[in-house]
Parts: sequence; structure tokens; C-alpha cells
Amino acid sequence: MDKSRKFGVAIGAAGLLTVASLGGAVAQEPTQVSVVLQWVPQAQFAGYYAADALGFWEEQGLDVEIIDGGPDVAPQVEGSNPNGPEFATSWVPRVLAVRDAGQSDLVNIAQIFQRSGTLSVSWADAPVNSPADFAGKNVGVWDFGNEFEVTAAATEAGLAEGTDFTKVIQPFDMSLLLNREVDAAEAMTYNEYAQVLESENPETGELYQPEDLVVIDYNEVGTAMLQDAVHARASWLAEEGNEEIATKFLAGVFKGW
Repeated sequence: MDKSRKFGVAIGAAGLLTVASLGGAVAQEPTQVSVVLQWVPQAQFAGYYAADALGFWEEQGLDVEIIDGGPDVAPQVEGSNPNGPEFATSWVPRVLAVRDAGQSDLVNIAQIFQRSGTLSVSWADAPVNSPADFAGKNVGVWDFGNEFEVTAAATEAGLAEGTDFTKVIQPFDMSLLLNREVDAAEAMTYNEYAQVLESENPETGELYQPEDLVVIDYNEVGTAMLQDAVHARASWLAEEGNEEIATKFLAGVFKGW
């Protein structure tokens, strides 16, 4: 979106005005901040894009740059950089990992997702019905901390990675499952699960259906973990005025969602 319009702020709110020495009223420049997202644009981040497109941050006196994530972007690392973006969206376990390593002072200032979206998906004709069924199987996961729910479930089932099952690092798509190179693949409810259902079954020439699949939901298994949250550096928040900026940023985010 062309953000140049943001600098045409109408003079209307007294809190946004300063009085120049010549007696004229001048609109205060918006505060510029940035947020790095965990992944490329998708429904996972709808609230942030809505806040931007509908002017909800502008209403708060902010000019927010959205930095898209991707396979080469680790928001928990980018957000930990003292010169990095003021805000970062990341899964909570990924942030806890860098904090535990002493590499970050990020703190969770808003838990956006209240429920995990992580699934393991297998084929109905070769079902993996539970983590206990990982035994002897090739289990696809993403790395970089995205696998914690899956591997925790395997551990709870008494299975050791590399001994009882093979952990396969999968690309950020469902190709390994579609090609039957893994017995189960990690998927998100809002992305990769739909990718399978949007793929053609070569045996029928029709799209795959939910009944063609077996799904493990980690909310039901009991190893679901908190996912998308807004994080900020504790050191940045401690600087004068930044808590107020964070409050305004979150007001726009919540309205966007």
C-alpha cells in the first residue's frame, strides 16, 4: 500500500498538534516503527495487514513498516537485535529458546493466537493415528523451533528421535507427503492442510478430500504450545515513551483482528 498518504494527516485531534512560533498549528509527524512477521503474507497475519490497510495504526499516530518473514528470516532473532524492528511476531517456544540461550530480552506483550494450529497429517490408507504410531515411521517436521510440539508428543509417547522414529526436515510445503516420502507431515490448519486438499489425487483426477487424510491435532494430544504472539525487547520498552508506543501499536493490531 502507498503509505505516502499517511503524511496528509488531517488536523483534528488536539493531541496531534503543536503550535509553531508564528502561531500556526502543525500536525505532528507520525511515530515510525516496524514489525517483522514470522512468515510470508498469508491469513496468519490478517490482523496486521488490516491494521495497515484500514488506517488503524494511523489513527494511533503510528507509521508502521511491515517486514515480511520467510525461510531466511527468524523474527525472534531480528527482533532481538538492538537495531532491529521494535516488534516481532513469533511462536512463544521459539522466543523462549533464544532467551534460554541468553541471546534475547524479548518479552511477550500480546498473545494473539490462543490455540495451536499445528497438525500432523498422514494418509487414510496408511494412517498415523497418534504420536505412538510414529514408531518405525518417517515423520516430517519443520525445524528452527517449529517442531517442538511434534517432538514433545513423541517423547510423551516414549519414542526417541533417531532410535524409534526418523525425523525428516521437510520443506515449507507438503511435497514429501504428496509424494509419500514421509509417513506423516507437519501442517498448519490455515495453510499446508489446505494445500493438500487443493492438490489433485492422481488416481481419481479429483481433489483430495478430508476423508483421504488422518489428522493429529496437538491441542487434543496435549503438547500444543502457544504460537503467534507480539514480542518487544524489554530494553526498548524501558526507554521513556516506548510503552505508550507499544500500547498504540497493539490497539491497531487488535482492531485489525
